[in-house]
Amino acid sequence: GVAHVPLVEELQRGRHKPNLTDEAKRALAEVYKEFCSPGAPGMGQSNIEEYLQRCGVDSATIPPQKINDIMAKYPVVDESNNQLPGFLSLEGLYAYYRDACATSDDRLRVDLNTFGFRPDLTRRSKEACIVTYPNGESWPLSAHESVARDIALHFKDGHPSLGHLADSGLSSFHLNQTAIVANETLGEIFIAVTNYGKNCEQLIINTLCALFNAPASWAGNEIMNAVVTIIRILVSMPDDKQMERVDLIMNCTERGAPAMDSGIGLILAARTFCEARPGQHYANEYSQAYERYVSLLKELRTTGGTAAWLNENRDQWDWMERDIDVDQYVPEHNNVGQVRNDYGQREGEEDDHPRQHQQHHPSDSDMPGVNDSEEDDEDSQFDTTDAYRNAPAQITVSGAGSPEVNGSYARDGMFERTPKYSRQGEMNNAACVFSLFQCNVSNNTKHWYISIVP
Repeated sequence: GVAHVPLVEELQRGRHKPNLTDEAKRALAEVYKEFCSPGAPGMGQSNIEEYLQRCGVDSATIPPQKINDIMAKYPVVDESNNQLPGFLSLEGLYAYYRDACATSDDRLRVDLNTFGFRPDLTRRSKEACIVTYPNGESWPLSAHESVARDIALHFKDGHPSLGHLADSGLSSFHLNQTAIVANETLGEIFIAVTNYGKNCEQLIINTLCALFNAPASWAGNEIMNAVVTIIRILVSMPDDKQMERVDLIMNCTERGAPAMDSGIGLILAARTFCEARPGQHYANEYSQAYERYVSLLKELRTTGGTAAWLNENRDQWDWMERDIDVDQYVPEHNNVGQVRNDYGQREGEEDDHPRQHQQHHPSDSDMPGVNDSEEDDEDSQFDTTDAYRNAPAQITVSGAGSPEVNGSYARDGMFERTPKYSRQGEMNNAACVFSLFQCNVSNNTKHWYISIVP
């Protein structure tokens, strides 16, 4: 099994915040040293912001005053015992995580995983954590990619197998989801170990079916988190089945519903939802489903073998190029080497709408999360769809009375026929999702609100 080293000591009577274990402190000290600028006595403001960004935390969600208070309380002290303002000491970083671990050590464990530490707090090799391009530039890999590469390096001389029956059982989406929910870091290792060197056809089909049938909006968040984790691990493992897995994920022809003619691969399903929106009732549900696939493709575009597949199969996804924002250099990771590729729109290309195909569009009853108990008139459907497509993809909130809500909000479905937006954040030391939405009030006027639950 995988050793799971404790990160916090048990709370003693009368204590409200746990102490970090010596092992956790040693790991954090190693990371702290890496984030201090050369010659600097500690972590400065820009170092802290970079650190939070690597941890997947929008620095706007952390009140500046909180960072300033920690820096003031735990300043760097020089050899003459003089305080050096503007720098966070190592003790300050410990204090940040003592606060974060007040109810659970999940945040610290996930962050240490991001910086390459296994559950037993040994560290993955540089080869498993960093990608270096031909021009000499290096970039850190995501935690999913790093875990996948670490397992690949461990099994480079052989493929693990527990036998046909066990492999069949391990292809269950719900089993893998349970592992992820129980402990995301161990879940990533579980998926990589049990699927390295395999085409994973049944697990991919089961995962794509779960994605297709997941409830809309927040109700499907737990399923979506598991789907993203499973797929990112599968496309990141640099074995001889990597590109076979990526192609199946993109173009799986299994049906998500009996009446559908198209498959549940990410590209196929995205096109189905995109083309179904204008011609069906409940256009906003189809828009939400389409945006779900767009969001997943955005997350995958720089992961593992996905970049190589996108380069080689541009004709299959160029109809949605604008939506997945590929006008940038994207790193390609594959077995042969790493290069950087320009996914920007080609010169002279027109920004066309998706090409229409003669196919059977799914009925309302075939689509997940669609309520067929209500009907809107046809004009309002087109109005809703146009409003969604013409709305900005992202909105930035600043200067709010509660600084926790400041930051960038991504378009996330519709609310009362108006696009709504959401972002991950933290309130009262607890993770949450902030929603930005427009609402009709009693005097028949519309106002924008920010809420944890719209």
